[in-house]
Amino acid sequence: MANYSPQNAIDSAQEFVKGIPIDTVIGPQIADIIQTTIWNFYPWQFSIKKATKVGGAFLTDGVQDISGVPSDMKSLIWCRLTRTDLPDGKRFRELTPVERLDPFDEPVKFDYTLHEFVSYVPEVPAFRLETPLRIQTGTELTQLDIEYQQIPTKLVSGNLSTPFPLMTDWYFNTFFDGVLWRLYVFANDRRQGGMQINKQGLVTYTGQMGCFYNSLIEQAQMERARYVQLRYPADGGSLGGNRAPRTMGGWFS
Repeated sequence: MANYSPQNAIDSAQEFVKGIPIDTVIGPQIADIIQTTIWNFYPWQFSIKKATKVGGAFLTDGVQDISGVPSDMKSLIWCRLTRTDLPDGKRFRELTPVERLDPFDEPVKFDYTLHEFVSYVPEVPAFRLETPLRIQTGTELTQLDIEYQQIPTKLVSGNLSTPFPLMTDWYFNTFFDGVLWRLYVFANDRRQGGMQINKQGLVTYTGQMGCFYNSLIEQAQMERARYVQLRYPADGGSLGGNRAPRTMGGWFS
């Protein structure tokens, strides 16, 4: 839970720009731009939300496009098919999210254990399996479970003084660095820095822009290290090796 609010970052950053006045239009825009940049940079753990039994129902025989996409979903992070009707417990089939899957036009269906990929199709909207799913009607109960990055609450003048609803105080320094950079840009202050691309195509950031992006990179690296898990004998391979966290859906592979 956060104690800091976007307005706290604006107030602090103004002290570095000689108290430059920020009206009720520019302030929210700067804060919202920085929040969007942070959200787009990485699937932060605080931004991830779970949804079990997508669509509120078990899957039906022959389905390929699964409806019930959460209205607050920004991007799909992790997904699995879960079978719940077996007497010895649940069975899972983890699916790898991919950018695109086309409708399958062959008159065949495949068991949940043979599926590997899933994609989000916004124009439907639906989650699309690689092929139609074969369900044993009347006996098999299989559902789609997902984890996704939420759409952040848009920052406007009416909620700038409200503590961040999702982002914790651990990330406030990064938000502050971004707001300070944008205030420098607004004030045409040379401390704003910029982006440079050399002949080899390597991108570097300077000034306050560099401080902001370096803070983003450091936060992402720390979060990645925080969720490293151990490999267990059942996973195969040597005991004690690292594996990518399940909750992040392959971001760390």
